[in-house]
Amino acid sequence: PTFQRLPANVLLVAFVLMVIIVYFLFQTMAFKKKAYGLRDKDIIYQNGVIIQQTSICPFNRIQNSSVSSGPFERKYGLATLHLYTAGTSGADIHIKGLKEETAQEIKEYIAKKISDEEPATA
Repeated sequence: PTFQRLPANVLLVAFVLMVIIVYFLFQTMAFKKKAYGLRDKDIIYQNGVIIQQTSICPFNRIQNSSVSSGPFERKYGLATLHLYTAGTSGADIHIKGLKEETAQEIKEYIAKKISDEEPATA
């Protein structure tokens, strides 16, 4: 039997579609693996599909926090909570995909916890 070769552009389109499908499957899995928890003295954040990471950040190490949202996040009412820590570089936490209201509430909760823990000065 004789085989006909597919045109290169058909193979390219098929490859691009496969990459897009794999990307969205991976992002879906990654989203399901993300979790955070607010505890009395810290926040814990877990993420990762292949390499799973757990970060625990005590409130007294947080120096600054902010909430940001790009154009796509704003369109869907989502935001990213950024927690910047003192000391070690790379210890910052960025929690993406939160509802904007939730991100603001967590930021305010942490700010209150930090101000409650600060020692009173005379």
